[in-house]
Amino acid sequence: MGISTLQSYRGAQVFEAVGLNRHLVDAYFSGTASRIEGVGLDVLAREAQLKHSYAFQPLTESENRSDGRGQYQYREGGEYHLVNPLTVAALQKAVRQNSFATFQEYTDLIDEQSRHLCTLRGLLKLKIRRHAPSARRSGAGQGDRQALHDRRHELRID
Repeated sequence: MGISTLQSYRGAQVFEAVGLNRHLVDAYFSGTASRIEGVGLDVLAREAQLKHSYAFQPLTESENRSDGRGQYQYREGGEYHLVNPLTVAALQKAVRQNSFATFQEYTDLIDEQSRHLCTLRGLLKLKIRRHAPSARRSGAGQGDRQALHDRRHELRID
């Protein structure tokens, strides 16, 4: 497909309306193909009203939105965040000093995430067990494949 302008797409109707009833398509998308019918304007309006009322429902006492900060904003004494002032400062210090030892301190902070359960990896207990190498060998071409077979590992999630 070559480069096209917006004007070449207007009115081309190279799409199909799916999930909208015939009356809605004829009224608002005239000439558009619609082989699978569905909801009408009444259902769409009701869904929009439900979403609006849910979004603007009164706050309960347990919800503290008065501070104006987002859900992911770091708060002193709040949820543990992987990226927090301590880890950011450690990374900046490591970069400024160009020091591997300081960078290792940063990675140690990040690796503690399993204790704080802030990532999926922190929720899993992984055990890696190495298989014993096979004793059998056969044929000249089998050497490389056998070497790979001997390095096979098993990963178990408890």
